[in-house]
Amino acid sequence: MSRIPTLINHLLLWHLTPSVKADRIAAEGFFPKGEARQG
Repeated sequence: MSRIPTLINHLLLWHLTPSVKADRIAAEGFFPKGEARQG
């Protein structure tokens, strides 16, 4: 799985995980916190 680029990996995780984890990823600075799903 490490062969997958980190960018794609995070994008897949962001789409496949609940908004809570998506917000956590955003908190790490990958996505702007305001852009994170709040559903």
